Amino acid sequence: MERLEIRPERLQLEWISAAEGQKWAKTMKELEEMRSRVTQEEVTHTMKVLKEERLKSKARQETEELKKKVRRESPVEAMA
Repeated sequence: MERLEIRPERLQLEWISAAEGQKWAKTMKELEEMRSRVTQEEVTHTMKVLKEERLKSKARQETEELKKKVRRESPVEAMA
């Protein structure tokens, strides 16, 4: 995420059981405090970066699929 200039603390995973009400309340309070500090510019930047990454990933996947197709349909193999 840092490579994409997205603050890594914006992505969090917490394992909280139903018996940990105080931990849940503390975690939600901290997340809300962080959310309230996120600017519209940061949201816009994050959306742009993630969209670009999705497009790059899709292009890589499509390139790999085309390479596989070309290998399957290669004239060398058709002659054998």
